[in-house]
Amino acid sequence: MVWRDNTAGAGPALGASVPAVADPFALVVMAHIASYRTVRKPESRLRLKVRLMRQLQRQGRLSQEEMEDIFRFVDLVMPLRPDLAEEYSAEVKRAEEEQQVPKIGQFEQMAEARGALQALREAVLEALQLRLPGQFATTSEQLQKINDPGILRELLRKAFTAASPAEFEGALQ
Repeated sequence: MVWRDNTAGAGPALGASVPAVADPFALVVMAHIASYRTVRKPESRLRLKVRLMRQLQRQGRLSQEEMEDIFRFVDLVMPLRPDLAEEYSAEVKRAEEEQQVPKIGQFEQMAEARGALQALREAVLEALQLRLPGQFATTSEQLQKINDPGILRELLRKAFTAASPAEFEGALQ
């Protein structure tokens, strides 16, 4: 009886891309198949290993512990040369950083900036009311017209250091 390697035709093609799968177990099987197909192709193995890792991270359905277990298995079945292992580690680190950085769109950024400006305006008014009790109705209106956070921070400092409402009003002009 002669044993033949039948993996060449088994399973999905893992050459150019990794098919999208929802089941982490399917990724493990794909890693195992890929390990046979890339025995003498270390660069291909690296690319496939990175794709498998990124796809597993994108799914987001597994706990950190489960993902680490799968990564350990993939490391066992798809070992890399030391130089490629360093490259793989750098890719893993880069992918983790990408996941930790919240991606917000332009609309969210603008809303965040407006919220920060409004918080600064409110802080200036509250500092004024605590330090220099008086009528600041016109001050509130003037602060609403200021859209520069640097100027608002200066006014906040002035609200804490001004000796009188008139001194603050002078800085506001």
